[in-house]
Amino acid sequence: MEFASLKRLADAGTTFASKTGLWYDDFVIVSIPLSKRKEKDRGFNQVDHISKLLSEKMYLKIQNSILTRVKDTSSQHGFGRKKRSENMKDAFKVNKKLVKDKKIVLVDDICTTGATFLSATKALYEVGAKEVRCFSLSRVI
Repeated sequence: MEFASLKRLADAGTTFASKTGLWYDDFVIVSIPLSKRKEKDRGFNQVDHISKLLSEKMYLKIQNSILTRVKDTSSQHGFGRKKRSENMKDAFKVNKKLVKDKKIVLVDDICTTGATFLSATKALYEVGAKEVRCFSLSRVI
């Protein structure tokens, strides 16, 4: 996806969120990290671009050092719900020092079954996150 299209989607998403009362006061933004291999293959993480646009629109800080991917998961495409959850199990590590009592908006480009969000959210709550909300530009049903 080209950056201009991504920006239009992010603008529409954040505008919708604010109009419906879904505002994120006192939250920090955390992008769902790609594996090092996938980021190297792509050359970038598109979610970082979405996070930057969301940060600008909602005046929130980005703290991507909170969450790292420690498991080089297989691509979720083609997996069913159960396999997606198994694939994402223990995929993330959290910097405990940065999480205590934080309110976090997790950002990803697409949400299909929610397995990625659930795995990351679980890891964040286990080390003391106060609240975690998830934001994606697309939801596949």
